[in-house]
Amino acid sequence: MKYTVETDVNLSPDETMNMLMDMDFMKEWHEGLVETERMTGTIQDEGSMYKHIFNLNNGKRFEMMETIVKVDRDHHDCELLFETDRMIIHSMNHLEGQGEHTRWINENKSNYKGMKKLMTPFRKGKEMRHLADEMEKFAACAGDRMHHLQ
Repeated sequence: MKYTVETDVNLSPDETMNMLMDMDFMKEWHEGLVETERMTGTIQDEGSMYKHIFNLNNGKRFEMMETIVKVDRDHHDCELLFETDRMIIHSMNHLEGQGEHTRWINENKSNYKGMKKLMTPFRKGKEMRHLADEMEKFAACAGDRMHHLQ
């Protein structure tokens, strides 16, 4: 299943890229994220792997592995791979803009495993809404954080 979600961020592309790659900042905008642990590689570099632990609203806990596949800071691109025991999400992120305005374009390809695969046609709208909500939360939190640093 493929889908694209876009949002505006009131920061420069460089600042947005730095915030997007900041693993400590992720807890502020990823719903339910309670812990991130670097498993391999150098922080924010290609090939780095992270384990994210989430607590969901229903009290369940799950782990997701993230691999930084590609980082191109000059062109404001990053390619990420997220994996759980039930799905794989390939996420291509591109930042466009000038000055203090960035358009974040996130193209995703989700592949489900096992029984979840049967539900794929019914999940696209829900996934797109969830991603849009998280991207908007990122934009708000990143703007607030940069405002407080100045």
